[in-house]
Amino acid sequence: MRASLYRVLSERGHDATSLDPWYFPSDTAYREVLEKAGFKVESIGLFPRMTYLSNGLKPWLAVFTRQSMLSEMSDTEAEEILEEVVKECEVDMKDERGRWCLMYVRLRFRAIKPAN
Repeated sequence: MRASLYRVLSERGHDATSLDPWYFPSDTAYREVLEKAGFKVESIGLFPRMTYLSNGLKPWLAVFTRQSMLSEMSDTEAEEILEEVVKECEVDMKDERGRWCLMYVRLRFRAIKPAN
């Protein structure tokens, strides 16, 4: 989905990287961030799970992109971008029963900041 969004934005002359507000660090990278901030990481990991989008991909995408990545675009252009991304993602993001699903990955950690 993110790759499709980047492709569609790029084809329309937008710099997708500069518009992207999302940050998806690996557990190793985030461990480093925490440790540099003085935390002692007791546990950290990525936990993937399938998430079903009951209203489909387009409303979900609109919630997470319209006020960020697509905020500078007209309603018409934003709608066209969403439609194109949804059409491209359908083959990979719909299950055998026609339900839209998204692989959601949660980063969980337990970190303690020693009192000094």
